[in-house]
Amino acid sequence: MPNQPTTQLAIHLDLGESDPEELDRLTRQLRDEIKELNVESAEMAKGGDAPAGTKSAELILFNQMIVTLAPTLIPQVVALIKGWTERRPITPVKIKVVVGKKNVEAEFDPLTTSSAEIEKLVAKIVKTLDK
Repeated sequence: MPNQPTTQLAIHLDLGESDPEELDRLTRQLRDEIKELNVESAEMAKGGDAPAGTKSAELILFNQMIVTLAPTLIPQVVALIKGWTERRPITPVKIKVVVGKKNVEAEFDPLTTSSAEIEKLVAKIVKTLDK
């Protein structure tokens, strides 16, 4: 998609006071499902340098991912997230969309947000980025 602007979604999952290992596992499961949508990439977010003495050179954020994709796939990704979270106890989901120098942030609770509200959210994101 050579004429498409670079679009990135920063997706943050929150389980409140739950087990970080469980949250990491769930985030990786969601990332794997998103990769099936033909996105350019879906990677765990990096949070700077890892603590001294650890094997990794970078700190991986266990509940966040960065998805690079064509803007036309945003509705599909949001729909996938809603369906995925309806099958799991994840709440809320934070999404930050970055296209060039434009960005918009949205947060929703997939357990209480209706499909119509999700469609409005996606439309708002797309409209903001089209300006």
